[in-house]
Parts: sequence; C-alpha cells; structure tokens
Amino acid sequence: MTGMEVTNPAGVVLLTPTASSSRLSGLDDYLFRVYPSSDDSVQAFIQYVYKRRGITRLAVIYDTDNAGFAESFSEKVKKSAHPKHL
Repeated sequence: MTGMEVTNPAGVVLLTPTASSSRLSGLDDYLFRVYPSSDDSVQAFIQYVYKRRGITRLAVIYDTDNAGFAESFSEKVKKSAHPKHL
C-alpha cells in the first residue's frame, strides 16, 4: 500500500522531499513535493551539457526498477535534446 492510499482518503497532506516525476503534477490529491519537477531538471541538464560543456551526443541508460520516473525522465531528455540534434 502506498502512502497516498492512506493519506488521500483521510484528507491528510503528504509531503515528499524527493519525488520529481512529472506524472505527479496536477493530480487531484494531497501530495505535495518540495523538489523540482523532472521537467525543470531535464531543461537545466540539457542547457548545461549543450551550452556549457559542448556535448553533442547523449545516451540514456536507466534503471527499470523505478520505471515510472526513469521512463518519464528519459522521454523528456529525448524530446529536449532532439531540437539541439543531440
């Protein structure tokens, strides 16, 4: 049972200091995160590797044990990197 399965029906706020998946945004629930969304992290990452480091090729490898985060993050990296031809 996840924490939200307990807190939502009870109307209790659940704060998460580490969850960043964009899939958690905009849900009608009592979950609040105090960590930037993966959208923000991806944009900062792409800007850094492309503009500051001059990196022009990327590979994405992720852990399938946390597929909800990993797949979302991977897709955002691919979409953000594509216009820069990374």
